[in-house]
Amino acid sequence: MKMTRLTTMKPWVLIFLAIRNFLDGAEEYFITPTAWYYIKSLGGSQKFLGMVLSIYGGAAVVAGPILGKFADKFGYIKFIVIFCYVLKVTGNIIYSIPVSLYCPLIGRTLSGFSIGSTGILYGQLVLYTSDRSRPKAFIFINGMYCLGTVCGPALSSLLVFDANVFGWKIGPGNSPGVILAIIWSISLVVSFWLPKEFGTNIELDKTIVSLEEDSTSSSDDSDSYRRHSKLPPKHTIFCVFYVIFLGQFFPTIVTFYTPLLAQERFHLQFLDVKLLFLASSILSLVLFLTLYLATGCFNELKQACLAFVMQIIAISLLLYIAVYWGEVYWYDSYLLIPYIGFGLQNFIFAIGCSLLARITDPTMAGFYQGSSFSVDHLGFVFGRIVSGFIFTRTSLLLYCFGLSLMWLTGTIWFSLEYNHILS
Repeated sequence: MKMTRLTTMKPWVLIFLAIRNFLDGAEEYFITPTAWYYIKSLGGSQKFLGMVLSIYGGAAVVAGPILGKFADKFGYIKFIVIFCYVLKVTGNIIYSIPVSLYCPLIGRTLSGFSIGSTGILYGQLVLYTSDRSRPKAFIFINGMYCLGTVCGPALSSLLVFDANVFGWKIGPGNSPGVILAIIWSISLVVSFWLPKEFGTNIELDKTIVSLEEDSTSSSDDSDSYRRHSKLPPKHTIFCVFYVIFLGQFFPTIVTFYTPLLAQERFHLQFLDVKLLFLASSILSLVLFLTLYLATGCFNELKQACLAFVMQIIAISLLLYIAVYWGEVYWYDSYLLIPYIGFGLQNFIFAIGCSLLARITDPTMAGFYQGSSFSVDHLGFVFGRIVSGFIFTRTSLLLYCFGLSLMWLTGTIWFSLEYNHILS
């Protein structure tokens, strides 16, 4: 009697992961708007501000593969998730203690390290989803992250207060840390109700289904990626990591560079800049929704090709601004809308995670998904570093040239690995 194994993630766990991603997206925008005000009140410099904002991503780079490898080898998934939530709460409390500059630095380090648990949860998502349902699941939970980045600025502007709790002075600068500590504490309590097994395995007797259903199940619903007799070579995996890196490196520069271009070159007002980012965030949500609905028609490879095209358009627009650096007019500022819209491709990470699930050993899902988080945040850190050195015409031209070569390399490399990924 021929049997096939179907796996499915428990709905409660998927909802938990979606809420976790929403909070992760909102956290950055809780901290960033008030960070300079807070650091300056403690006597810090702009360089120290950059260190505080970057250490979050740096800690995530370290935590992802370490926690992922530990989870693959020893298990204890629920324990690791709870432990990382404790780090989140502790980190935000330390961040909000206004006694030393090192408090926000240590706080953001602990909070960033806890991001590694998200990679472990992604590994569980890989184990308990099929090839057909996995892309839609990744797009959904990453869409929740994008939704968090939209809601974060609005929530952070509303949840600001002044208080004095037994000598602990809470003001506009550190109140976001207090709010985040409360939110993550609630999530910590909820995490104790997570099941020991995050999904279920179902054995089906394939003799009781039709031949057509049997064919569909074995190609789509079953975990066909687990049955590969030979996994793709390592350079195929590195290719996907490279695409994930570029998918974060360029958008980070877009978010950093757009306010400078808007205010210094096009002389737009602060409100105009906020509206630009609001429009781009809405566009990102529309893209996530479109991809979510279209996953049955377009696989991850076609979605990746679409992302490449959109990135090339964004780079071309930035190159135009660099070429006509001293001759731009106010109406050229409208170019910033497609520049942001096509440049902020947050869904590249979701596509990369889904592709990794196809081409890697499922017994090492935690390590590879955790590593994808590390590579993603590495792109964030490098993007922040590079951003501060390219606000001249010459440097911007060199940057556009270098970025074009990087994306050209990625496109060619990805096309050469196409067959390995499909197999």
